[in-house]
Amino acid sequence: MPFLVISVFFTSAFSGTFGMGGGLILMGILPIFYSIPQAMIAHGIIQLCSNGYRAYLLRSFISTRYIGIFLLGSLISAVFIWLLNPVPSKAQVYILLGIIPLLSMKVNSTSIFKKHQLAEGVVMGFISTSCNILGGASGPIIDTSLYQSSLKRREIVATKSLFSSLIHIMKIVYYAKFTTFDQFEISEISEILMVLVAVITGTKLGSYILNRIKEDQFRLIGVNLVRLMALIFVARGVFYW
Repeated sequence: MPFLVISVFFTSAFSGTFGMGGGLILMGILPIFYSIPQAMIAHGIIQLCSNGYRAYLLRSFISTRYIGIFLLGSLISAVFIWLLNPVPSKAQVYILLGIIPLLSMKVNSTSIFKKHQLAEGVVMGFISTSCNILGGASGPIIDTSLYQSSLKRREIVATKSLFSSLIHIMKIVYYAKFTTFDQFEISEISEILMVLVAVITGTKLGSYILNRIKEDQFRLIGVNLVRLMALIFVARGVFYW
């Protein structure tokens, strides 16, 4: 339990600073403690609080230009997955977590914030939502698109946080049909509450660091982190397989 709370604190601080990475790392940790449906719900609640609070703190920097376009793709994905009704295994989740950062690099040259194309916005919403529901996280896909835009670091983090909050709500709703609240023991519920406290304090620390980091450091660390996480999660997925 202390390991989980500490992990959440640092991943929230990391996400608060770079707008990425924390959710992916956290999703790699939660299946160790919970079943996949429970891990997805716990991750969704934690990340919704983290991203929602971050979006609130940086609300004046949110770019709302493409939220409608993004949501259209997200809703199409959510309905499609709801009808297919899949529940991935731990091995599949880890491998997808490793593929997600690599997939995000393909988005590199098709940033909707650079080209202003409707179709690309819908595709980004569809892919990121699909990856989030099936793999638990999709931050790097949104990150890569935003990193290629003209948005500044605070605008990137704020806009990504709002996008992510909406996707996590869809994930929670989807996995709620595979588990019930009474499947979570009282001790697990208290653990989640402690984790939420870690989310809030970690996010506050991340926002503090974000205001002091330089633009070139922000982008350099963010891009290299994507590559490192891809290797780690693919290796873990092969181990579980």
